[in-house]
Amino acid sequence: MKKILLLLCTLLTTAGAWAETYTIFNQGVGTFYDYYGTRASDKLSWTSGSNADKTEFVISLTGSNVTLDKASNWALVVHSSAEETAYTMTLTAPEGYIITGYDLTAQIWSDSYSNSYSLTAANGTTVTINSTTLQTLSVSGLSAASTDISIVAAEASSTTQRWLTMKTLTVSMEPTFQAVNVTYELYESDCTTLVTSSVVEQEVNSEVAVPASFTSNTYYDYVTDGSIGDADCTIKVTRTLKNGIVYPISNLSNNKAYKIVVPRGTYTTNGGYLANTVKNNNYAINNFAFISYEDNIYMWSIEDSKFAGDGLNLSETPHAITFDANTTPSYLIKSGSLTLNASNGLTYGGSFDSWSTADDGNRCVIYEVEDFDPTDALAALDAYFHPSVSVTYVISDENGVVFTSEAIATSVGETITALPSNLQRPFCSYSEINQTMVAGENTVNVTVTYDLPFEVGTDKLYYATLRGHYVYYSADNSDVRTNQSSKENTDAYKWSFEGNPYDGIKVKNAASGTYLTNTASTVQLTEDGFAWTIDRLNDTSTFGLKNGSNYINEQNHSNHNLIYWTQFTNDTGSQWNVEEVPEGEALYEEVIAQLEAINFGTGLGQYGLVIEEIDYTSQAAAIISSLKAKGYTEENLTMAEQMLASYSLNMPSAGFYRIKGKTSSKYLAAGFAANNKFAMTDATDGTTVFYFDGSHLVNLSSGMSNGMTTEAWGWVLGENASTVAFHDGLTGGGYAIESGAAYFYDNGDGTGSADRGANLTIAGANARYTSWALEEVTELPVTISAARYATLCAPVALTVSSDVTANTVTINADGVHLDLTSVGDAIPAGTPVILEGAEGSYNFAVTSDVPDINQANVLTGVTAAIAAPDDSYILQNQDDKVGFYNVDYNYLQENEMTTPNVPGFRAYIPAQGGGEVKAFLFGDTATGISGVKTAVADGEIYDLSGRRVATMHRGVYVVSGKKVAVK
Repeated sequence: MKKILLLLCTLLTTAGAWAETYTIFNQGVGTFYDYYGTRASDKLSWTSGSNADKTEFVISLTGSNVTLDKASNWALVVHSSAEETAYTMTLTAPEGYIITGYDLTAQIWSDSYSNSYSLTAANGTTVTINSTTLQTLSVSGLSAASTDISIVAAEASSTTQRWLTMKTLTVSMEPTFQAVNVTYELYESDCTTLVTSSVVEQEVNSEVAVPASFTSNTYYDYVTDGSIGDADCTIKVTRTLKNGIVYPISNLSNNKAYKIVVPRGTYTTNGGYLANTVKNNNYAINNFAFISYEDNIYMWSIEDSKFAGDGLNLSETPHAITFDANTTPSYLIKSGSLTLNASNGLTYGGSFDSWSTADDGNRCVIYEVEDFDPTDALAALDAYFHPSVSVTYVISDENGVVFTSEAIATSVGETITALPSNLQRPFCSYSEINQTMVAGENTVNVTVTYDLPFEVGTDKLYYATLRGHYVYYSADNSDVRTNQSSKENTDAYKWSFEGNPYDGIKVKNAASGTYLTNTASTVQLTEDGFAWTIDRLNDTSTFGLKNGSNYINEQNHSNHNLIYWTQFTNDTGSQWNVEEVPEGEALYEEVIAQLEAINFGTGLGQYGLVIEEIDYTSQAAAIISSLKAKGYTEENLTMAEQMLASYSLNMPSAGFYRIKGKTSSKYLAAGFAANNKFAMTDATDGTTVFYFDGSHLVNLSSGMSNGMTTEAWGWVLGENASTVAFHDGLTGGGYAIESGAAYFYDNGDGTGSADRGANLTIAGANARYTSWALEEVTELPVTISAARYATLCAPVALTVSSDVTANTVTINADGVHLDLTSVGDAIPAGTPVILEGAEGSYNFAVTSDVPDINQANVLTGVTAAIAAPDDSYILQNQDDKVGFYNVDYNYLQENEMTTPNVPGFRAYIPAQGGGEVKAFLFGDTATGISGVKTAVADGEIYDLSGRRVATMHRGVYVVSGKKVAVK
C-alpha cells in the first residue's frame, strides 16, 4: 500500500466584521513520511469550537492514493508514480458562505528532487513545487461556493517516487446572509449576579443558540430569556442548581441522607471499605449522612453504621470532616490532611488519601436523597467521646505518689501497655504496664525511676554552667550571674536541687540559702523560690529550667546576669550542665590543685596570702607541700580552703612602672592618640614610664599627671590630678586601674589608644579590657639636651651614670653666682640636682640605701609638673644661652606670655632677693666667665667640660676648685 498522509490540526478562527479566515489543517513540525494510515474519508470538516454552528466545510479529493492518519495531526499527502500523475482537490464552503481566497503551503519529497508538482487554482494562479522548501499557492479575489485546485506531477516515472505534502491550508470566507451581534449573558439563579458574557455574530431572525461554554456545567438547569431579531440584542441565560444538590455546605442536615458524586463516579461502600463506581459500575449505591456533633462534622456510612475519614476502611472511630470549596457546587471533603478521592487504581475506587489537587476524582457534589434518623450515629459519637469507661493513672516514686491524672475516657476491653506520652516527663523511666480496661473507673499504677543529672532531696552540692560559664550568687548585686573565667570554691557557686520532675525542681544556693525564682524578665533568689519544669535539651546530661514555655537564660552581656527568657524557647544560654562539688579527699585534692595554680609571691602580678593576720606569702609553696605531705585530713582541708579564701593580688607600692594592656600588649604612654584618647605604644622609653605615689600617676617624660574622669580624660598639672586606685582585675595577675569613677580601658582594636570604661564592671567578658600588667622600672631613662644641663628630682634613689655629674646648687656670697657641688655616685631619694653631661640618653639605676647628703642645696624639686612660681628661676635655653631664668609674672602678663611650667621630676630655684638677678647663666667654668661657679670637694678632679676624672694627663683640669695645667 502506497504512503499517503492527511493531517488536521486544531481549528483556529479569526473573525472580522463580515469575513472569517479558517486554518483547515496544519501539519506543524515533522516530516511527512512519519505518518501512515488508511484512507477513511475523502472530506474534511470542522465540527467544534466557535464554528460548530456552521455547516460542513468540504474538501473533495479525486484520486486513490490519498491517506488520512487520524491518530496524528492531519495532513494531506499525494503520492504520484508513472500511472498516477494528476489529482483534483475541491474546496466547498458551508451553506450561507462563499470562498474569497486561500493559502495552500506545500513541499515535495522524492527519490529525485528534480521531480516536481504543479498546483493550479481555478483562476489560473500556479505554483511549482520542486524542492523540499515550503512554497505557497496564494489565491484571492474569489467569490464562489466551491473552487478546484489541480495537482499535476511534472512527468511520469517508472522508477521515481514522489510525495507532495500539503502542510497548511488557510481559507477566507464571507457570509452570504445578514448578521447581527447577539450578546449572551449568563446569570446565577438570583438573576442579578453575572457569571460571564459573550458576543456572537448570528443571522437576523435566527434561533437562539446559547454558547456551549455557558451550559458546560452539568449541575445546573438553564433558562433563556429573549429572541433574535434584525438588530443587535441581548439574550439572558439564568442557571439554577439541579434539584437535590446541596450548596452551600451550611445546608447540610443531620436528618437527611446524601449521595456523593464526582465526575468519575458515585461514592458507596463495599465490604466495610469506601468504594466508588469508577472501580465497579455494579456497586450498589449506599448513602451517607453528615452528622454535626459538638462543633465538628462526621461522615457516617448508613449501610455500615460506621464512620469514614481515615484512609480506605470504615471504622467505629470518628474522624472530623471539613469541606474546602471548589468549583461551584463541588467541595473537597477532607479528614485532617487527607482528601476523599476516587481513582480506578484504588482497591475499591475510593479512599481518603494525600491526593489534594482538585480533579475529577475529588470534586464532590452532594445530593440530598431522603430523610434519615441520626439516632444511631449520634449514639456512636456519644459513646466514643463520652464513654462510661475511664482510667486514672497514679505515678509513684520511692517516696510515694507524685502524680495522679484526671479520669481519662477509654473503652471496655482496651489493653493499656504504656503510660500516655503527655503524662511522661524527661529524665524518667517507668514500670511496665499490661492492664485491660473494664466497665467503670480503672486505676493504673506506675512506678517512676529518675535518671536526673543530679541527686534531689539531699545535701549534695553542684557547680552549674550555662554556655560553659559558672553560675553564682552575686551578693553585691543581689542577683544570679555567670562568671566567664572559672568557678570558685565558695558557697556562692554551689547549688542543690529539690523536688522531682512532676512536682517541679527547686534550685537552692548554698551561700544565700534561698531559691531561684523568676520575676518579670529577671531571675532572682527568694525564700520560697519556684518549682521549675525540667526539660531535656540536646543530650542526656543537658537540661533546661522553664516556667510554661519560657526558660532561665544567661543574658551573655557584660555582667552575665541570668534572665527569664520570654522571647524564644531555648538556646545555648538555656542549657544547664552540672558537676558535683567534690567532698572529702577529692575536694582536698581539688583545693590543693587550685592553690598550686595561684602565682603566690611578693612581686607584681602575684598574690599574697594572709591567714590569721600572719603573712604567709613567701611561705605559700612550703605550706602547700606540707599539707600534701600530711595527706588528707579535715583539718588540712580547712586550712587549704582558708588559704583559698585569704589570698589577694599584691598592690603596687610607690615607685616607677610601665603599664601594659593585657588585650593589646601595648604600653600606656604620655600624650594622646590620634583619636584624642590616651596614647599606647610598643616603646620602652621615658614616655611609657609612670611614677605611682600611692594615689596619682605621673609620666616620667612629660611630668604630667592623669586627669581622667567619667566625662573626660587628659594629662594635667599635678594640682589638677585625679586619684588612682589599683584593683584585682580578675584575670590572673592583671590590675584594674580606677580613676575618677572610671576604669582605664584597653581598646585592643589596633588603634593604639586607651579609653574610659566608665560603664563597665571589672568582672565578665570585658574584664580583659580593664586588665593591665604592671612592670617595675629599675632604670630611669634620663635625657640631657644639647644644652648639656638638665635638672632632676626623683622620689627614689638613683645611681648616677658614669658619664654624668649630678650637683647640688648654692648661691655664692656675691648673690649673683651659683656654686655647683657634686653629690658623687648616687642621688638620694627626693634630692633635686642639676645634671652635667654631653647630649644623650642615660639610664640611672634605681637603688636603695643611699643616705641623705649633708650639703646645702637651693634647688626645689617637684614630682608632678607645676606652674613655675612667681619670681622663681627655671632652667631654660634662651638664644643659645643656658641658665636659670627668672619668672616674672608681671612681665609675662604685660607681654601676654604664658606662665612656664616646671616639668615633673625636675627642679627650680625659688625666688631670691626680689628678682634683682634675672638669670644665672652657664659658661666656661674653667675660665670663670660665667654666672655659675663650680665648687668641688677637696681632691676631686674635673676636666674643662665638667666631667669628673680619676687621674690627670696632659691638659688643663680643675682640682679642688682651682685650675691646674699638666704638661
